[in-house]
Amino acid sequence: MTGHWDVIVVGSGAAGGMAAYQLTKAGAKVLLLEAGPDKDPRRENLRHRMVYDLPLRGAMSPQERDRWRINKSANFYNKHVMLEDAEEPYSTPEGKPFTWVRSRVVGGKTLHWGRLSLRFSDLDFQAASRDGHGVDWPIRYRDIEPYYAHVERLIGVCGTREGLPQLPDGVYQPAVPLRCGEQVLRRGCEKLGLRLIPGRMAVVTRKDFNRPPCHYCGYCNRLCCTGAMFSSRVSFIPWAMKTGRLTLRTNAIVRAVLTDREGFARAVAFADRNTKREEEARASAVVLGASALESTRILLNSRLCGSSGELGRNLTEHSMAAKITGFAPQLTGKMPSYAEDGHPGFSYVPQFQNVAAREREFIRGYSFECSSGVSEYPGFAHGLDGFGAAFKKRVKQLYPAMITMETNGEVLTRKENFVEIDPDGLKDPYGIPCLRIHMSFGGNDRKMIEHMNQKAQEIFEAAGIEVLSREPDPKPPGWSIHEVGTARMGNDPKTSVLDRFNRAHDVPNLFVTDGAAFCSATALEPTLTIMALAARASDHLMALSRRRELRKRA
Repeated sequence: MTGHWDVIVVGSGAAGGMAAYQLTKAGAKVLLLEAGPDKDPRRENLRHRMVYDLPLRGAMSPQERDRWRINKSANFYNKHVMLEDAEEPYSTPEGKPFTWVRSRVVGGKTLHWGRLSLRFSDLDFQAASRDGHGVDWPIRYRDIEPYYAHVERLIGVCGTREGLPQLPDGVYQPAVPLRCGEQVLRRGCEKLGLRLIPGRMAVVTRKDFNRPPCHYCGYCNRLCCTGAMFSSRVSFIPWAMKTGRLTLRTNAIVRAVLTDREGFARAVAFADRNTKREEEARASAVVLGASALESTRILLNSRLCGSSGELGRNLTEHSMAAKITGFAPQLTGKMPSYAEDGHPGFSYVPQFQNVAAREREFIRGYSFECSSGVSEYPGFAHGLDGFGAAFKKRVKQLYPAMITMETNGEVLTRKENFVEIDPDGLKDPYGIPCLRIHMSFGGNDRKMIEHMNQKAQEIFEAAGIEVLSREPDPKPPGWSIHEVGTARMGNDPKTSVLDRFNRAHDVPNLFVTDGAAFCSATALEPTLTIMALAARASDHLMALSRRRELRKRA
């Protein structure tokens, strides 16, 4: 591409979209490179088509499943924004599967994300000092708190202020009320000294916001047709466009960051998705926000940021296990069956392990996400015995009383979990070398999963909920879609890839603003922290630029 930009941003999701907005607002001329097309979820949307009107009742065919491996996020309604593995393959060692869920579209995974928006605390940032595993983050809560508030005001987060030290309160819109089954579950939690609170969701509930409030039309992962659910495509990108300083280039598959003779980033090389022709774009600084593993893939292919030996290392995510489903007898057959899947989120049981006192079995912690009520399809019915009219009556009686809990548990960083360029030479259709992903759960992770299963059973018993089914075994690695690490931040260039402002130690005018920068997974969803770090890094970049220090080495 002709021309020269102040900053090139790679990726338009939570990290890249936030950076593009923050930088253009501050006066920078920005080129935003997105690997996929632009699809407005408010227009290109099938969410209100009923499943009985769709091919295969909305299910994906075996051939489609093969193209997305076991991608739990792909469905008939959103597959046009998902990335098929065949287009961007990756490899794993035999017997160690990993599910890498990706979107190739303007807005990235924010078009269909889970929306939980939770602040980390110093329990997370200083975890290593408490239990001796891994490294502390180079920042503390006070460093990022103003940016948490900034992002919450921009994206609109509904929730309640609870005063929990392990889950700091934020700037909230009115919370979405708990459903009847969640009220029952909350009483069981309280008997065990636990808290169940409304989920803190990036969903608008107030009329005087810059997007319309949610009207509970259901299934946010089918793409939100009103914009009530936050996505970078609906908020950050249009706002950046309005400044007149953003150029958006879609279908740009980034291969590498190019450097000059002094080792500073000078350009980005990318392939056009449609023509496969390679191009370059020049800039004074580069921001990678393409997702944790994709940004690391770009750095590995660029042969940059490797001096510490930590690039690609410290891969971590969340374990998902202990899914338990049951019904509340007090709600059985006593309520009409009306759709409750329009509820835009979950209720939440915050981490309660290793907060005030140490657990003996494991370090770090986990949380529960809870839901209840009638959804589009009674999947629980597959586990019931019976046939005919009596069976249908039983399903209808239980339907309003259904309650489900599942978990997010912190997976510890281990040397065995890392990514590298595929040693067998696997390349994508654009000739770009692909990743091999090494990921498995360790001993602490398995002990935590055992504890999750036990505690889920205890909560259901305390609430008087009768168990219908359990899934005690964890989903395969990657299933959480919360992979982070691989280019962690730190104060020491010998043990980290980035500094405390997401700036590369080796390449001072290169920043990485997505989950690659994380030092640990924590027990919390990463997206709010990714956006807060991206805003903070963007402000730092602009401050360095104004002081003419972007090309100044430490």
